[in-house]
Parts: sequence; structure tokens; C-alpha cells
Amino acid sequence: MTLHTELPVYRDTYKLVLEIFLSTKNFPKEYKYSLGRDMERDVLVLMRFISANTEKNRFSFLCLLKK
Repeated sequence: MTLHTELPVYRDTYKLVLEIFLSTKNFPKEYKYSLGRDMERDVLVLMRFISANTEKNRFSFLCLLKK
């Protein structure tokens, strides 16, 4: 099985993470700490789901994400 960091979907998501973090720096103040932080959090969760999908024990990994 391949490493999750070598998957095309992971690489594309990583590029999205970088783009979102760079973009939210330029958000107006009223959106930076609400919409901006939500976008950052959600894209990081997406990366965690991708890496969890390559784990042998997915259930325990996904339980950690619920917290």
C-alpha cells in the first residue's frame, strides 16, 4: 500500500491547504476569525480523513477526529 502523502488527492489537498491559509490572511477582519478559521479547520480535517483512509485501523483514527 502506498503512503498517503504520495496520493494525488493528498497532494492536491495540501496545495488547497496552502492556498486557503494564504488567502485567509487577507480576509477582512469580520470574516478572518469566523469564516477564515472554519475554512482552515475544515481543510485540515479533510487531510486527516485522507490519511485515515490509508490506515489499517481506521476506526480508532476516525474516533480521534470526532473529539
